[in-house]
Amino acid sequence: MRLALLASVGLLTACGAAGTDVGTTPSAVVAETAAVTVPETCGMVFSLPAELADAGASAAARWSAATGCDVRVAAEGLPVVILDTVLRFDGRATKARTVAFGGVMSHIEVRSDSIHQAELLLTHEMGHALGAEHHSETGAMREWPAVGIDAASLAEVCGALECETFVPEM
Repeated sequence: MRLALLASVGLLTACGAAGTDVGTTPSAVVAETAAVTVPETCGMVFSLPAELADAGASAAARWSAATGCDVRVAAEGLPVVILDTVLRFDGRATKARTVAFGGVMSHIEVRSDSIHQAELLLTHEMGHALGAEHHSETGAMREWPAVGIDAASLAEVCGALECETFVPEM
């Protein structure tokens, strides 16, 4: 395992939108330098609040099955936080986003009134954390995600990771 250091310099976002309590501000989430342990080659660990645990575990298991990588939920992973307001890089409101500082993943934010869509949103945002960008195909990595990890979404992730398998859900 390697240690990725997260510092609060230069905000970049992968999505037009990671966990602690509702109402926590993004600056409070990453105000101090934090360390996140991630697998060296193929996978990522996510740390979720209790409200998102089931949906996050399901989303992680789906990415693991599709990629053959170690994508899982554990205490020392990339934080997923619930916030009252989640803003895109352009200032518009969004339901969730993945945030990086200086090109290093920092956290995932989910808006509190979007928890009912948590598995859909977390599958999409975990895809960003695993290296995928948006595409115009159907599936998890569309600008507005659809259910299912399609071949185009999986190709985006496997372009960034050394996937062990390539098994789209749809």
